[in-house]
Amino acid sequence: MEDLIKYPKRAKQLIDFTGVKNGKIHPSDIDAVLEYDNQHLLLFEVKLKGVQVPLGQRLMLERIVDSWSIFKFGTVVYCEHTVSPPQTVYLKDCTVIGIYNKGKSKAFRCDLREFLFKYGVRYNIDKILS
Repeated sequence: MEDLIKYPKRAKQLIDFTGVKNGKIHPSDIDAVLEYDNQHLLLFEVKLKGVQVPLGQRLMLERIVDSWSIFKFGTVVYCEHTVSPPQTVYLKDCTVIGIYNKGKSKAFRCDLREFLFKYGVRYNIDKILS
């Protein structure tokens, strides 16, 4: 299997946000991003099964997608996993539990690879299908 993480030791480093918080506003992260041909943007948020995405993080992700979607097509993909630390969470093994696009949230369950295939078929994105 090809390792897509160029510097695995750096990827394991924590980034401490101390001193950057201002009231309820503080930095957040995006777990994964896929962008296809400057037309489709997929933002992935991955949580342990049963853990909710905090409101501020959800709003951030959805606002980024809403801004992108003015002229193109963006989607937030919410995923869950059941992996205990310190084991590695493989995105390909996660379950999609919902998406957000076009101003609406949709709940459903499917394998991430199945989701990507269906997305590629629906929007005719050869890069996903090949």
